[in-house]
Amino acid sequence: MRICLLKCGSIYENLKEKFVDYDQMFIDVFQINAADISFDAFEVYNNAYPQNLQHYDGFLSSGSLASVYDPESWIKQYQTFVTGLHKEKRKHVGICFGHQMIAQALGGRVEKARQGWGMGIKETLLEQNLPWMNNSTKNPINLIVSHQDQVVKLPENAVVLAANVHCPVSMFMVGEHTLGIQAHPEFTRKYSKASIERRSNIVEPQIINEALQSLSLATDENLVIHWIENFFKWESF
Repeated sequence: MRICLLKCGSIYENLKEKFVDYDQMFIDVFQINAADISFDAFEVYNNAYPQNLQHYDGFLSSGSLASVYDPESWIKQYQTFVTGLHKEKRKHVGICFGHQMIAQALGGRVEKARQGWGMGIKETLLEQNLPWMNNSTKNPINLIVSHQDQVVKLPENAVVLAANVHCPVSMFMVGEHTLGIQAHPEFTRKYSKASIERRSNIVEPQIINEALQSLSLATDENLVIHWIENFFKWESF
């Protein structure tokens, strides 16, 4: 199975010496959990897009340091592309920025969260258990998060699949082909720690400390990667 990876940005410049970029993070975690999936990455933030959508079984949008409501021209072009994927009912999974863009492109709204930054590991409660989740008995789940923005209004016909107190729209689905996930199943603890520490000059010390302490919790990224794999492969829910 070949997936088109829509790379929506790059990690902080001063972290690139120690950590791989967003696209390689996905490649690495899928290699461990779903090795039959391969990726072609396109830097949509540099206006690079696939020429033939038919070559791909699905599309995966990454996180970004940008916000979906920023005025940059590439973001507007990317939003148009996401709208097109939805209209053509192509399988599309959005992570963090990608999750937020799906909501915005399909008529929802994204804003800076009143709750402040979400960082570290957050517990999230599943509100639905669909066939591609393999009737999972794991609930709640723990995942690494890293976001200041949130989906505050869902698109029409969207269904919330998972939520927590900090982020009421942690996972949602539109139709049988579009899935948004606010968390980062591709992030490692080491990268999350470095990212949190880098923000220590702009985020309240209490939030920083709580986020760092949370990194000792067990996480369920392997489970969620399998869900994403199943979502791409499932013909009918």
